[in-house]
Amino acid sequence: MDNQPPKRVFYTPELGAAICNHLIEGKSLRQIEKMPGMPAARSVFRWLEQDESFRMRYRIAHEIREHMLVDEIKELADGERIPWPTEHSIQKAWIKRVKLMINVRLWLHEKQTPKKYIL
Repeated sequence: MDNQPPKRVFYTPELGAAICNHLIEGKSLRQIEKMPGMPAARSVFRWLEQDESFRMRYRIAHEIREHMLVDEIKELADGERIPWPTEHSIQKAWIKRVKLMINVRLWLHEKQTPKKYIL
């Protein structure tokens, strides 16, 4: 039944590593909690409060993700991620889409790392 409360998932170092790997891959905590065997976000936050080792790994995963995001922005801007369309009629739409993708990633990067880039 869909109305049943979620099964409680207990922290293990392996589960913590899996969560961190998904974060590095760019998945959000909301996406991760929907995956089979993964805990609810509130459990992850509780573990972050309680476990120093997990908190450090989680922080490192976010730092790695920030670097990956910058790389992704560069790849999008350089045209490495999405090939340039050959049809002239769709080139404007392609440019708009890539600009949007870059702007969203820049916004995310700015929100995730505000302290690093304040002048």
